[in-house]
Amino acid sequence: MHASKNNIATRYVFRLQFIKWVIHLALTRFERARIISARALEIAAGAPVLIKTDATDPKKIAMLEFEKGLLPIEAERKMPKKLKSK
Repeated sequence: MHASKNNIATRYVFRLQFIKWVIHLALTRFERARIISARALEIAAGAPVLIKTDATDPKKIAMLEFEKGLLPIEAERKMPKKLKSK
């Protein structure tokens, strides 16, 4: 049985949203705070807002953008070097 292209596209979009959701949950509170504060600083400096809202506080706008998953900012973690087996 062959899956239709529309069904495959729907599953692909769902998978991307799921991955985005898992990554969102995997952030530590420090990473979340850093991402939101960096975005709030950008908004305060005049960067365009990515979401329609009546809020004027850059911190609140950044938090809304973070919750919607619209921020173009990512946290990069350095993974520990793998131990060599003897």
